Amino acid sequence: MNDKEKRIQEIEEEIEATKKKLHELSNQKKVKMSSSDLSFLIKKLELNKIVEGDMIHWKALIRDVIIIFVLTGIGGFLIGLAAAGGNLPIAVIGVSNIIFSIVGFTISGCMAKVQRFRHLLHVALAVWLLSAFNMLLIPAIGLAQWLAGIVVLMISMAIGGALSFIFVKTPEENCQQHV
Repeated sequence: MNDKEKRIQEIEEEIEATKKKLHELSNQKKVKMSSSDLSFLIKKLELNKIVEGDMIHWKALIRDVIIIFVLTGIGGFLIGLAAAGGNLPIAVIGVSNIIFSIVGFTISGCMAKVQRFRHLLHVALAVWLLSAFNMLLIPAIGLAQWLAGIVVLMISMAIGGALSFIFVKTPEENCQQHV
């Protein structure tokens, strides 16, 4: 029996033991729960056990969010220098942010050790949520632009994640471990 089969067996045993305990508590009236509530709780428990190994790696998430913000900041700074104080169309800054976001997601994808696209999705969502502060700092960015930004970030994430496979292949044991 390999490690994956052992882990599945352990999870199944834990689920059965928890189901038994929940049924005992429910029958003893120590826990007031309808059968539908009990079923829901058991399903949630099963789901939590299945994804137990898929926790968010917070240090990597924070590192990669910082990388993307620094890169897009550098891109905006360079565009500002190129404009030499003149009026700069917001679209130029947008294109710069897209390009530097793709570079950031590529770097993040290369550094992700497991579940690359799941990690990149977490990074994209964090970047998007934190970018809400741009509405306070940049008058041209309103709620509609911020909401639409998630689409642009997801596209940048997909491109950067795909490019990261050119530079770093997913190790074979990671592929099999998280299938």
